[in-house]
Amino acid sequence: MRRDVSHASRHFGAMLSMFRILRRLSQKELARLSGMKPGEIERFESGERLPEEDEAVCLLEACGVNARALRDALNLVATLDGA
Repeated sequence: MRRDVSHASRHFGAMLSMFRILRRLSQKELARLSGMKPGEIERFESGERLPEEDEAVCLLEACGVNARALRDALNLVATLDGA
């Protein structure tokens, strides 16, 4: 399900970009590791689209995010999306 640009999608995008850069991954490398297309990574990071929960889990795990950070990130996205 595609969602509109929102405060939550911009925050998730910034967080995803930060995690990707910390792992020294390009968008293309993250796409390969997560099984997604580079254009999807770009849309997530720009805040154009908020990933579904399973997509968010896959992306963050591909960035090497630990379980606590993953849970906190998903909770943040849910909280901001409801704001």
